[in-house]
Amino acid sequence: MKSAAVSNAAPPSTSWDQWRLDNLAGVPLDAPDQDPDHDGSPNLLEFVFGSNPVLPEAPAVTPVSLVSGHLTISIPRRIDHTATLVVEVSPDLTNWQSGAAHTQTMTETASLLVVRDLTTLDNSHPKRFIRLCASLP
Repeated sequence: MKSAAVSNAAPPSTSWDQWRLDNLAGVPLDAPDQDPDHDGSPNLLEFVFGSNPVLPEAPAVTPVSLVSGHLTISIPRRIDHTATLVVEVSPDLTNWQSGAAHTQTMTETASLLVVRDLTTLDNSHPKRFIRLCASLP
């Protein structure tokens, strides 16, 4: 029987430029906000989620749930794909807020980010919205 080394370390990082070269070479719609496979996920989100930007697939699922009165979003991700992820919350879909005064990271692993809204959904706050924003560093 042979043994193998096991590591808990994250894989080496892949930059946007390297990923674009590997996955979108020769594709005219190769900018972060473009969607060459027309599946509803722009290239930047395909990069973040680790999906194929030229093969139409269902968009990655980012379930939103209500946990103890707080909206919570679960985001599958590739930590080795270097992008900045920000979760924003809003009472009205117009005014968006983020950061420690508005959201709390509940789980942060190499493959999953779970963030909750700090404002409780209740009679004084009857509507709440949560979204993911991604950008390149």
